[in-house]
Amino acid sequence: MSFDVRIRGSADEVWAFLWDAEALGRVLPGCESIRAEGPGRYRLVLAMRTMLLTVRADATAALLDADPPRAVRLTLDGTPRGLGGAFHVEIPIALAEEASAEGAGTLIEYDVDVRVTGSMASFGPGILREAIMREVQGLAADIEREIAAGRVPPRAR
Repeated sequence: MSFDVRIRGSADEVWAFLWDAEALGRVLPGCESIRAEGPGRYRLVLAMRTMLLTVRADATAALLDADPPRAVRLTLDGTPRGLGGAFHVEIPIALAEEASAEGAGTLIEYDVDVRVTGSMASFGPGILREAIMREVQGLAADIEREIAAGRVPPRAR
């Protein structure tokens, strides 16, 4: 199952946020800290709200199979603090620029595949998947807000 969200801003502007650690940290919901470990690789501390609780996790994110500015696959591997287990998330992302009377817009299509182990599995991958889908929608809204405010990072890739 695929999901999509439309935002005002060009695909190049959206793309720039994915490759700039400081900018990504500003727009990524629940991001408590982020550090670049190389091109398209980040160490993060995330706080993700589920229906039951807020889960903090140490994670590594990687942007793979990049086809600028059209497609990228985001992987996220992490371990939650205070819970046993781990998670692996894959989010293939496709960006398609759309012109309208209001200016450039971008259709962001994505899917979310979640795998969990250990105590994390007791929450069920569905709960984590729903939380991640909300975070992706929040990410899109935050990117749109930054573009509207003129705070687009220089294109890093």
